Amino acid sequence: MPIAPTLETERLILRQPQLSDAFSHNTHFNDYDVTRYLGSRLPWPYPENGSEAFLKMTMQPDRPEYYWAITLKENTDEMIGAIDLRPHIRDHGQRGFWLGKSFHNRGIMTETCFATNDFWFDTLNEDALILENALGNTASHRIKEKTGAVLLATLDKPGAFLDPELTRSELWLLTRSAWKNFKAGTLKHDL
Repeated sequence: MPIAPTLETERLILRQPQLSDAFSHNTHFNDYDVTRYLGSRLPWPYPENGSEAFLKMTMQPDRPEYYWAITLKENTDEMIGAIDLRPHIRDHGQRGFWLGKSFHNRGIMTETCFATNDFWFDTLNEDALILENALGNTASHRIKEKTGAVLLATLDKPGAFLDPELTRSELWLLTRSAWKNFKAGTLKHDL
């Protein structure tokens, strides 16, 4: 597995997940309002040992993804969400994330995406980031808009999401030049 380096933002520390995150992961993740937009492979109801199993999976040496636990600077022991980057995927969502419901609408995920977008383009030296979300996931849609991505298409994806009512997805593209231009124009804006 690629080792995800610690990333720091104004309010956050993004760090490698640890087994000690199992309790806070389960506390924030085991919520259908948070998980319904995630992939249908996610077991639901979420199993009692689901958080520990997930965290162990993120630590496997053969995983091609970069995983980060999202933590607030004032409490880096509490995992409030997660984000991953998937450079091995080339035709659909190369980034995934979730955030505990009590932390929604505070700009935390937008701030997280700024940091991981910089990592994607500056450290991994990628030219484009392909993003995807369930149609109807307005929060994820807004984050993509707020970080300069362009909506390419709406796709039929029955059975792709945990919530069986979600049968379509939005496909987005963020290029290196668009990210740099967007970021230069937003430095003075609040997240």
